[in-house]
Amino acid sequence: MLPSTSLTGALVIAHRLHGHITEHLFEYDDNAFKITVSIGVAEHSQGMTPKDLISSADAGLYRAKKAGKNQVRHSGEVLDPAEGGGAQ
Repeated sequence: MLPSTSLTGALVIAHRLHGHITEHLFEYDDNAFKITVSIGVAEHSQGMTPKDLISSADAGLYRAKKAGKNQVRHSGEVLDPAEGGGAQ
């Protein structure tokens, strides 16, 4: 949750977080590896319940996965068919 943050601001933070995670070299049990992460971002609007907000962020996560994983998406964007989005 990022109170008092616009959708644009939240996307900037999510992209920054995504970059830090995907560029980090993790180590476990004498093995080094990198991971990928898909992130869904949503913006609270008037009348939304907490459940609605989580569902909206979850929709962004599924858009990221549908577009090829390892990326940041928000629930309100329309995906380009070339990115795996098809008709929305």
